[in-house]
Amino acid sequence: MGIFNFNNKNSVGKDYFSSAIYTTTPQKKLTEEALLTIPAALSAVSLITSTIAQLPIYEYTESNSQMEKIENSPIVEMFENPNKYESPSSLKRKLVQDYLLYGKAYLYHKGNELFYLFARDMEEIKYTEDGISFTRKEFNYNSYDGQITLSEDDVLVIDSGGNGLLTDGGEIFNLALAQINYESALMKNGAVPTGILKSSSRLTEPAIKRLRESWSSLYSGASKAGKTVILEEGLDYQQVTLNPNELMFSESKKSVNADIAKLFSIPESMINSSANKYASNEANRISFYQNTISPIITSFEEAFSSILANENFLRFSTEEILRATEEERIKNTTELFEKGLIDLNESRYRLDLPKVSEEENYKMLSLGKVILHDENTISIPNMGVYKGKKLEALNDKN
Repeated sequence: MGIFNFNNKNSVGKDYFSSAIYTTTPQKKLTEEALLTIPAALSAVSLITSTIAQLPIYEYTESNSQMEKIENSPIVEMFENPNKYESPSSLKRKLVQDYLLYGKAYLYHKGNELFYLFARDMEEIKYTEDGISFTRKEFNYNSYDGQITLSEDDVLVIDSGGNGLLTDGGEIFNLALAQINYESALMKNGAVPTGILKSSSRLTEPAIKRLRESWSSLYSGASKAGKTVILEEGLDYQQVTLNPNELMFSESKKSVNADIAKLFSIPESMINSSANKYASNEANRISFYQNTISPIITSFEEAFSSILANENFLRFSTEEILRATEEERIKNTTELFEKGLIDLNESRYRLDLPKVSEEENYKMLSLGKVILHDENTISIPNMGVYKGKKLEALNDKN
């Protein structure tokens, strides 16, 4: 929870009060920099942020239950040119990374410009009059010139509803870091199997020191791996049985990587190709879109739409996420076209081909092969009815 400060004010026999709830930031179990040294975590963060960063944003309005895109939208223009120092993809990438790691992302809205605010430097203060509902917010931000206070009208918050993976996934990430540190130490200090040197006689402390230094200089480190060990008279080498293979280090590492994929809600195969359990790349992309990307962009769309002063809304275009391989695209487009779900021009658009003229455009229907040219003109090759025959003339003939 937070710390409640009550400042009571009396006025004409009635008590008024306001309280400030200082929202405490959940204690992070590791730093952002440390998390990004974990290969699986870095790959997951890069995958998600780069995917969303490339998605364009459009403004839409709803008319007669139909979505209509607004051309030359000033809000969209603001997101496409947030400020003269930052590109739109860079801005979105940093916002998504904060959203994942800290649970919240912040934008400073100033005139027609948007500026990224570091989530790690932000503190929210919420005010209440009844101890339950909030009346307003303030934001304390540790800027380059010291701490400044921003009003809620100046700050756009994208809230995940959670504490972020730096807090919620700390145990898994710390385990991954421990594995990396162990592997690094093993490669640095133990190119030969871990073991014990035994002497048949008692060694003095200087002799032990010289032997340790000599052994380390000759056999320790990855560059010394495979060298022949030569022991002096009276020395014996005994291998320690708890080597990395017997500790199942590789299996443990796979398990941790799988857990990291679960924390980011991404298919494990997206960061480990050997873990692909789907029949096709298309199924993999659909899972990635539905379980990973869609919940994130929904939060962003809701926050971004709050800038609008009307009932319009902003949406990300997600066509590129589900873009299939060439073979899958042709197969899927052909099936849609043959079932009459899309027309020829829509099919050609999906395959990045130029449109044909409206006179040449048509759609397949289900009676054998029924070609719909426009609202009144069809061709049914199996019945000998050809392009240009009007529906009225066909009905009269029947």
